[in-house]
Amino acid sequence: TRLWDVNPATRMTCADLKRPHRYFGDLSFPRLREKQIPPPWKPHIRDHMDTSHFDVAAFSSVRESQRLFAGDQALFRAF
Repeated sequence: TRLWDVNPATRMTCADLKRPHRYFGDLSFPRLREKQIPPPWKPHIRDHMDTSHFDVAAFSSVRESQRLFAGDQALFRAF
């Protein structure tokens, strides 16, 4: 079926699955799919390494999990 299609161009999307909610009444889903609608807000990016719009707390939790699981990894060699 189109739902499991590996090709994104022909894959079924959420807009295909159901009727849009009346909240989205003025929104053109075909234009949105074709990326013809400009975003309501576009962040200013200084350069390709600018991470000022990312949540720092989300990254700190990754570091915390690495610290918590930095113990003996020999148990997991078979995986």
